[in-house]
Parts: sequence; structure tokens; C-alpha cells
Amino acid sequence: MERGKRTAQLARLESEYALGDLRVELSDPATGLDRRERLRELRTKRRVVLLFGSELQLQEALSAAAPYRRRFVQSQTILVPVPLGGDQDDAQRACEAALGSRSEVRNARKWLASAVSPGSWCAYLDKLLEDRELEDSRSVWVALNYRGRVLGSNFGCPIWDELFAALPPTNGLLSTEPGQADASGAAAEVLAAQAEFYRALLSGDEVAMQRLFLPVDDPELSFNMQVGENGRDTNLSAWDVVLAERNRPELVIAGQDVTVRNGGSATTTCIEHPVLGPTLLATQVWELSTPTALSEGSDRAVPLWKLKSHRTIPYAPKVEARVALRCDHRGCICFGKQFNAMR
Repeated sequence: MERGKRTAQLARLESEYALGDLRVELSDPATGLDRRERLRELRTKRRVVLLFGSELQLQEALSAAAPYRRRFVQSQTILVPVPLGGDQDDAQRACEAALGSRSEVRNARKWLASAVSPGSWCAYLDKLLEDRELEDSRSVWVALNYRGRVLGSNFGCPIWDELFAALPPTNGLLSTEPGQADASGAAAEVLAAQAEFYRALLSGDEVAMQRLFLPVDDPELSFNMQVGENGRDTNLSAWDVVLAERNRPELVIAGQDVTVRNGGSATTTCIEHPVLGPTLLATQVWELSTPTALSEGSDRAVPLWKLKSHRTIPYAPKVEARVALRCDHRGCICFGKQFNAMR
């Protein structure tokens, strides 16, 4: 058994060494010019997340990653989409479809790199998976730390906030970091809705909180919810409990960001700075709804944008995130994060 473990470790080291020979094209943060480097040349400078998939799979994963564009920069992490067919045009089309335009892809070069000679990258993936049963239709992600070692990998799309909890910033984040300054139109509306959510959370405004949320159950929260045999005991904290004066958080938020998608959906992120404890990465998912007039006895309009879910996870230097918080219209649950390494 011990010999088998040593053999597996040597095979893994050989695979990581081979990975270091692969090249990426990325933007130089100092000059803004594109340059090509081998992955081994990025060690101690950048972390790397690799996405292997079809054009559609890459598009879906990139769409889910886009709301975390600030977090890629804060975590000194680059994202490299690799088309399984070996055609770099597939990756380019996926990037443009996910981010909205070629100019937006260009703007994302601080955190979005491209694979040079994708065929050689696919050969690495074949080697990585040669002892595993893999359906051709499944995508794969691989995350590398500063030393170029694999810290995690799995099939499908990463759970991005949990992955960033494993790739925290190396320096503490400032509570004075400004939010997105150029937001207009729908983006400004969603940021206003995010601000209203935090106003309700910090002031204990249960009525406003219920108006913000869509009455739609979050599947992940439902899966992790436990109910006792008596039908009353549960690990779900309802909003009246969360917002009670003795329970509601004391914090400030910073670094607010928003991504709006066609079809009436949006995602906001920010960093929560609690009075006690580490900084948290917060994510809210929104859906556009029909506007509603002022309700009776209230001077606040029901927001156009409705909240589907709110989630936080520790995101701070030298902090290991063990749990995540997930909330929907019913309340909140803390549960163990799902991030696991595929070995």
C-alpha cells in the first residue's frame, strides 16, 4: 500500500512537471501588452485555474466566473479556457459569448488568459485522466497554487466562491475599497438593490427583506436543510431570527461589483468586513421582475430586481474556509463547503 501511494505521488509530480512546460498568453499588468510564458515561469507570481471543455461548456463556466472578475485580480489568479477539440477559435467564441463582446474579452485580460497550442494542453488532460473513467461530454477544471501544484480539480464547473476561498488574497482587503464606479442602467439598478439588501440586513428590516426576495426555494439550501421528526426543529434560521437585534451582523461592505446578463438576470459580489472575524466574499443572484408601486404605508418602492439567493464564505489571508452561508426567502443555513480535490 505504501509503495502504491509513493507511485501515485511520483506520477502526480511528473504530471505537474509536464504541466509547467505548457504556455499561456496573458496581459502584462505593468505594460498592458500581451506576452507568452510557460506555466513554470508564473510560479510564485500567479495562481492558475484551467478549464477544459467544449465551446458551450467553456461559455457556461466563463459566464459563472465573470461576476468574480475582481476576485481573480485580488487573488492573483488567471483563468485559462482550453477547448477540448484543440481549436482556439472555440475558446475565443466562448469568451465573447460569455462576456458579451470582443472588447469585454480584451478588458478581462487582467485575469483571462489563453492557451497557446491547445492540442498540447489536451494531451496533458488525457494523461491526467488516463486512469479514470471519463464521459466525453464532461468538462474538467484544474486549480494550481503559487508553486504550480494542483490544489484541486474536478469534473464540471467550479463552485467559484468556494474555489476563491481556497485561493484567498495574500494581503488583507481594505474596507474602503470602492465599488464599481461606472455602473449605469440595469447595472446601477442592481447595485442599488444590493445596497437595499444590506440596509435591510443591518437595520433588521424584515418587511423590506421579504420584499427583496423572490419566493423561490434555493435548491442547494433545500438539499442541506434538516427538519426534526417533530416537524419544527430545523437548521434553517428564519429571517425573523437572523434579523433580530441580538443576531444581525455588524459589518461594512466594499468592492461591490455587478454583472448583468441578457434575459434579466444579474450577479453581485462584494467583500463583507465584519466587526469580528475574517473578511467574507458575498454573492447575490438577482432576477428582473415586474415593477410594483409603493406599498401602503411605505415610502420605499418594491425593487425591480428581486433576490434569488445570498451566499457568503470566508475570504481572507491564511484563513481556511470550512463553512458557507446560503440564504433564500426562507432564511439562512450554514453548511460545509463542497470544494473537494479530485485525486
